[in-house]
Amino acid sequence: MNTTWLFGASGTIGIETCNQLLERGDKVLAFCASNESKEKIDLKFSKQENFESRLLNLSSTCSIEEVVTLSAESIHKPKHVIFLARGNSPINQVDDDEEWVDLAVTDLMISLITPIRICLRLMSQKNLALSTITLVSSQYALVSQDPKLYDVPKDQLSAMYSAIRGGIISGVKALAVAVTPAKTRVNCLTLGGITESTGPNLRKSIEDRLPSERMVSTLDAANWLLFLASEKSEGAIGSSFVVDNGWTIF
Repeated sequence: MNTTWLFGASGTIGIETCNQLLERGDKVLAFCASNESKEKIDLKFSKQENFESRLLNLSSTCSIEEVVTLSAESIHKPKHVIFLARGNSPINQVDDDEEWVDLAVTDLMISLITPIRICLRLMSQKNLALSTITLVSSQYALVSQDPKLYDVPKDQLSAMYSAIRGGIISGVKALAVAVTPAKTRVNCLTLGGITESTGPNLRKSIEDRLPSERMVSTLDAANWLLFLASEKSEGAIGSSFVVDNGWTIF
């Protein structure tokens, strides 16, 4: 039985991905950032024999050693690792500079710096047969946010969000090269907006501009994550797979 580690497991995509992984027959180790998110996912999956959850704060470097120690235990050795966790990027109009920096650094730690460091440390472990690593980015790493789509643009747009998501795509390429000797495939899933996480007004504005007139669903995202976290993705190394129902083709 393969063990899959899932960071940021309590969000809408994370829950659906847990569902699909368990149905596939994987053992799932789900990492959550807070007691509230852990309780939420435990309520749904705690009766599943092959499910386990752990508290982990990716904004702290202490989490790196904790994860490396966990990987040394035979029952927790991962075959696949998926990073969904992300912080809250500051909106452009945050007035307080210190608050803006704090939010930006926290998002950078959670979304990019700690995941890359964890991966590098995991790859230094002996006898760890890690097959795939998947990080998740956004369509806004590739195109800018359109202010016309938002009810209150000054309270919703974030240049830092786009910058960090762009860093994830570049970081995946560099990480893929770094771990090549271990034959671990590192790739990125670059997602468009998710139907279940988008309010009705914004959803309609987005869908009006999509060729399919349909946003990406949590099931769409989970299916792609399962594909990348499998031997079916053999041949893909350092790639960014864009799943946005056509948002970035115009």
